[in-house]
Parts: sequence; C-alpha cells; structure tokens
Amino acid sequence: MANTAVSINWSEINYCHVVLPVKRPVVLGYIFTLKIHAVNGDYNTGAAYTVNADPVEGRGQHFFMDKEHVIHFRDRQAATETDPVFEENRP
Repeated sequence: MANTAVSINWSEINYCHVVLPVKRPVVLGYIFTLKIHAVNGDYNTGAAYTVNADPVEGRGQHFFMDKEHVIHFRDRQAATETDPVFEENRP
C-alpha cells in the first residue's frame, strides 16, 4: 500500500470531525484508525488525535493511544482511554 499524505486546512473545517480520504492502514496484522478531535470544540484553536490499533483477525490485544500519547490496551474488544496503560516491559 502506498503512503498517502493528507493536508488539512483547519480554518475551513466547520464540523465536529474529519474523515480522511484514505483507507485504514493495516500494519503487522493491525488495522489503524485515526480520529481527529477539535480542541475545546473549535478546530481554529487546534486539534488533537487518537489512534486505535485493532487486530485484523479480531483476536488478541487491542490498543488505543490517547491525546497525551499514552497507550492503553484491552483484550477481546477495542481499547479506550479508560483501559489500563500499556507498559512495554510488563512481566
């Protein structure tokens, strides 16, 4: 799959979310979903993003990266910011 660059002019955004004109990428067996959120409900003051990484097969750990770039995980269903924090060197 070729890389696709997307340029967004935030001053022209007048709605709650952005749908990027690309398919969700699949990397190493995970589907990645990017969501862009307005800061304080207004894209003119900035934007933040979150990312979900879910296994293609549906089995295994699901990951969520929050607006502060903290990674959370959950087994068997999509992770959210309320799930435990993923620690790279967990026993």
